[in-house]
Amino acid sequence: MSTKQTASRTPKTKPRVSVPRETCAAESRPGAVPSLEMVNLFEGAVASPSRLLAKVWVRNVAYDKRVWLDVDVLGRSGEPLHSESLPLQYLEPAGGAGDFFEGDVTLQEAAAHSPRTAAGRQLRYRLYYEVDGQVFTDGVCHHHHM
Repeated sequence: MSTKQTASRTPKTKPRVSVPRETCAAESRPGAVPSLEMVNLFEGAVASPSRLLAKVWVRNVAYDKRVWLDVDVLGRSGEPLHSESLPLQYLEPAGGAGDFFEGDVTLQEAAAHSPRTAAGRQLRYRLYYEVDGQVFTDGVCHHHHM
């Protein structure tokens, strides 16, 4: 066994490769329970290349609740350009022991582009409802073309 010090060698590394940005809506949030009996999209539409309208039904099991969308703006080839979580606001009571929530949200990344450059982009989102410490989802990844 030698006690002679050897010069350390720097390991050869591959050139840096860019890693795609994380997305919100690619997969459902961990622990979210898929249940159309608890939450579902009543209406959803893209009103303009930078504006999403959503009306959501949730079962009214408690007064305190949170409803939101995890949204991704995707480029022409499906690469994620922007991701964010957007809260929805209470709208009115709904049938079936539920409440309606709505979102009329401007997507910042999409708004930064002109309608011409937004052509071919996609909007992908998932719906969530948190009540009594449990998170529910409709289990659907919704898509709209811009």
